[in-house]
Amino acid sequence: MSRGVDVIDLSTPPPQPDDLWQPTGDSLDEASTALLGAPLLELELEPEGGHDGGTTSGASHTAAEPGLGQSGIFSSVVNLANTVVGAGMLGLPHAFAECGYVMGTLLLIVSAIGSSIGLHLLAVSQATVGIRPSSFYTVANAAMPSLTVLIDVAVALKCFGVATSYLIVVGDLMPDAVAEYGGNTNRSLWVGIGWLLMVPLACLRTLDALKFTSTLALMFVGFVTLFVLLYAVGIPTLDPCDGERGEINGTTSCRGAADYATTTGDRTLRVFSIFVFSFTCQQNVFQLCSELKHATIDRIDKVIGVSIGSSWCVYVVVAVSGFITYGDLVKPDILVNYPRSAFVSIVRVAVCLLVVFSYPLQSHPARRCILTMYIALRHGKGSRIAPTTVEFYAVTALFLTASFITAMSVTNLGSVLELVGATGSTAVSYILPGAIYWRLHPNAHPLRYIAAIQLGVGCCIVPIALTFIFL
Repeated sequence: MSRGVDVIDLSTPPPQPDDLWQPTGDSLDEASTALLGAPLLELELEPEGGHDGGTTSGASHTAAEPGLGQSGIFSSVVNLANTVVGAGMLGLPHAFAECGYVMGTLLLIVSAIGSSIGLHLLAVSQATVGIRPSSFYTVANAAMPSLTVLIDVAVALKCFGVATSYLIVVGDLMPDAVAEYGGNTNRSLWVGIGWLLMVPLACLRTLDALKFTSTLALMFVGFVTLFVLLYAVGIPTLDPCDGERGEINGTTSCRGAADYATTTGDRTLRVFSIFVFSFTCQQNVFQLCSELKHATIDRIDKVIGVSIGSSWCVYVVVAVSGFITYGDLVKPDILVNYPRSAFVSIVRVAVCLLVVFSYPLQSHPARRCILTMYIALRHGKGSRIAPTTVEFYAVTALFLTASFITAMSVTNLGSVLELVGATGSTAVSYILPGAIYWRLHPNAHPLRYIAAIQLGVGCCIVPIALTFIFL
């Protein structure tokens, strides 16, 4: 997929391409001006007041983005994989219950491929634009300047929905985790505690600063995956129907039917957005490209392949094992099905820590989108003014507060996954990568046609998925 662009280094302006994978002819700036009607953005951030270092009183402007070109492959893989694997993992067994093993596995494969293509399209598009640091706003401004605000709004809303789902998970699981030991089971209390733990992590300025918490989060992912698998294989000491949770619909068994292949179209289309949601991580690809050392397309594709591939393996194990265990009685949050015990309580706490550590991977790109819109509104498009410290923390506080209030009032994780997957996740994974690449690469070549398919699929998913969600 990366033929012809493997040697592009994002730390310098892109070289002139020599084949059909990139535009040919005039220089990049001239071609962009002619095709798009606006020059490319220059994002060399400098202090407000000019090159002499003067700043506005009380403001903290920086001349360079922290962390640029300093992350290794491992750090990048960990952060991107942690962006992928989150609350969506808990909803996949329910999605399999709606569409069966065969269709569920197929949708996992299709969604993983679609997400990988979207990531590659965005990475190549950033190389074409040649801006560091970048965001959806800066790249979209080069491709579709009239739609930049709409694009940033879509990305910010998608990240907001995912971050809110993490707080909902904490509210779902912690009351059951502490009930075994006579602890306080008030949902609002635990949402508040989880939120307080997320606050300092959300205030970090770079993704690379999160590599340690992301590594811990992935260890929790492995632990949870093993837990779900152990219950599925039928170990005698691990009874999924043990205790009061075994009383479902007046029966003594918590196991429902597990349909391997048969499904109905409306049920599959209703949960398809959960599969899309589960692989959405495009909001962080631009920061990944900016922070990765020697950020060639080849190195970025390695990060994408390892991250998406490992996440797919985790998803298959969790989805199939959870479905085997509870069949069509599996709940939108698989961990709610399991009985109360010390072992299960430990797993619930591990999942809560996983989503706490994953929260800043959503707040970071959302904050960047909001700040770029704010700076463009205040100083004009193409402004090289960096946000002040006050502005940085004000937007962070606004995001944190809004997600907390929403999580306190919304309790259905499945509804959040379906709605965010059908709208924001589809836009970020399919529509925007396809549209941006198509606009930035006008010459006919295979990857441009793939981008067109990506765009078309996304435009079909949104109305179809929303229709079946609300039916």
